[in-house]
Amino acid sequence: MTLTARPGLASLNEVPLSSLNQRRLEQVSAELRGEAPWRDRKKSEARQLLALEQLAGRSRMRVTSLDVEQDLRAAVWLDVPVAMTPAPDGTLNVVRGAVIGIVYPQVILSMPLPGFALVCLVQPASGAYYPNVGASRGQRMCLGASLPVGIPVSELVLLSYGLLAGQTIMLDTSDSAGVMHVDAAHYWSANQDKMPLSSTPFLAALTP
Repeated sequence: MTLTARPGLASLNEVPLSSLNQRRLEQVSAELRGEAPWRDRKKSEARQLLALEQLAGRSRMRVTSLDVEQDLRAAVWLDVPVAMTPAPDGTLNVVRGAVIGIVYPQVILSMPLPGFALVCLVQPASGAYYPNVGASRGQRMCLGASLPVGIPVSELVLLSYGLLAGQTIMLDTSDSAGVMHVDAAHYWSANQDKMPLSSTPFLAALTP
């Protein structure tokens, strides 16, 4: 049995869209607003997001909503374990499945933004227990000290998956990468044996 590597992020534009996703792209693109370069970029990012869904498979990722009229806005369901507030005895509660919300504004093409600026955890609606996920309403997800100019939407999805799977957790409360939930940072510092929640890569190898 031979393992075949999936195409990666660099080749998303080369992935042919299914007829369903091609129709979705055409439908959302009919409402594009802004100057031509921004319209083109939003359409390209939307296409890559749908291509990523195809590569990952709908059992791993689903784009549940997509809007490119002004900012690019997307809701993406991920098959990933989500750590929730531990029980009083310290037992970690874990649920399966998450919905992340992405808002991708034009300004990201000209300047870096704070690591928590673009993605939030929509479902579960509250109680996620990570150093890099805000405990307050909105549950902003901090994906690093800052997000670089022009970071692709598809990369935001992969970074979010890695955070929720516990593959990338920030434990140092003094680090500029963005601890947003100090109690969670202390918990994970004392329970590093529980990391990661899943070691499964987002884009696994294919078997022909």
